[in-house]
Amino acid sequence: MGAWDVTNGWDDGSVMYRPVEWGDVDAVADAFEATWPQRPPLGGTPTGLLVSRYFTLHYFALTTEGRVGLVAGDGVDETVAGTLDDEDFAGVTLVRRVGQPQLFPQAVAEMEDLKKLIGANPAGAAALARMEHFFAIEGMLEADSDVDLTSDTELELFLVGPAARGRGVGGALWRQFLADLTDAGVRNFFLHTDSGCDYAFYERHGLTRVAERLHADHPEDLEFLGVTGPVDEGPQEVPLADDQFIYRGDVARVAGGAGA
Repeated sequence: MGAWDVTNGWDDGSVMYRPVEWGDVDAVADAFEATWPQRPPLGGTPTGLLVSRYFTLHYFALTTEGRVGLVAGDGVDETVAGTLDDEDFAGVTLVRRVGQPQLFPQAVAEMEDLKKLIGANPAGAAALARMEHFFAIEGMLEADSDVDLTSDTELELFLVGPAARGRGVGGALWRQFLADLTDAGVRNFFLHTDSGCDYAFYERHGLTRVAERLHADHPEDLEFLGVTGPVDEGPQEVPLADDQFIYRGDVARVAGGAGA
């Protein structure tokens, strides 16, 4: 996997990797917005950007470990400092392992501040309500599947920056994620995903879908999401109206096919 021993980092040719740090939040939030942009009326607005940052902080607040990838060539000093700009950022994994301390407890206070700013905008307040609904469904899926009882690790966020796709970043982060779990003695892990993501990636890599909630089976969602008439463009045009899934993986089995 290449070599680079500064702060337990490594390089894969044109991309370097290291443990995630708080200074990475801005770049990760920008990549989150670029990958899953807010839809109208918030899309491209200052409040919309705050919503994407709030989502990002939600995952940072839960993180106990993680890796970040950055484009090589900007200098090792910057990678050690843990500050990225959008041109540097390549990808990130954020992981929550039960029993381990949270890396970024300061994320919670910033989320509370952002909630006030976002909520001052009516469209922002509606977005917050949808977000909480989305997270509540995730909790129900966990409870229904008992996945939180059979796995002690969750992959909170797995994101490759748009500019870095096609360079092997996702594969490198995925393999290191599995290697970290193996080294820690973790046997099983799970993750949430939805129809707005490439969930087939997890099926190709040997994970099993253990819970699902299909949007088409829950027309009441449209009323909650503020849709009162027909959806001509399909449910993908409705914010947070995706199908939601949980995938679970056996670390040894999935790691055995990680190079696939």
